[in-house]
Amino acid sequence: MSYLKHLRKHFVITRVDKLTHNLAFTCKLYYQHKLYSELFSNAYSPASDTFDNIIAMHQSFANKYKYKHTATLPYLYGVPKLHKTPPKLRFIAGVSSPIEQQPNTTLVQRIFKRPHHTPTCSTTIASKRLCTYLQTIIKLLKHKDDLFYKKTGCRRLWFVTAIDDVFRDIQYWAPMLKGKTPRTFDFAQMYTNLPQKRIINNIRTAVQEALLSSSSIFTRHNRSTSSTRS
Repeated sequence: MSYLKHLRKHFVITRVDKLTHNLAFTCKLYYQHKLYSELFSNAYSPASDTFDNIIAMHQSFANKYKYKHTATLPYLYGVPKLHKTPPKLRFIAGVSSPIEQQPNTTLVQRIFKRPHHTPTCSTTIASKRLCTYLQTIIKLLKHKDDLFYKKTGCRRLWFVTAIDDVFRDIQYWAPMLKGKTPRTFDFAQMYTNLPQKRIINNIRTAVQEALLSSSSIFTRHNRSTSSTRS
């Protein structure tokens, strides 16, 4: 354990991006330099409120919607992307909440016999609830697009919620793709660089479209039910 502590004085030990079963040892000075550069990039803006004020606002929001509150904020960390040339860091907003210490136990026992623990922060529950709502919006818009596809044979967009969906579509369109050279693309910038006002406006538009679509589906369902009964 003393050797591990000595290593941590000079290196940051993290998992490897896309190879989470592997560990990477990154020079601590280099890691701190890259983390500092990321925090002061265009992707973030400094907060004018204090930690206590932010926690108080989050607690007020949690109390309003009867969410359990945790007085912890997310933090930023990086994992090495060793499949890139040259290697660089992928930055992730992490969550960590303290684990209750078990009395009369050694460090080894606390590591290998610790109870199941799910880390949370002050926005975790609200974030999960929002994710559930947005998944419903996606399902409604996908249903609308499926109906549009049946009528026109065209899709406005492609919904992907699992990698298996991509494999099935590639297999289905294999005869058409034969002899061609399909290409893949990646984003040059992370979504954190998108203007937040634009994100909010686009989400509002998607929600409104989904609600209109759901009301239309509900109306058609009622009409068909009424016709069947009559």
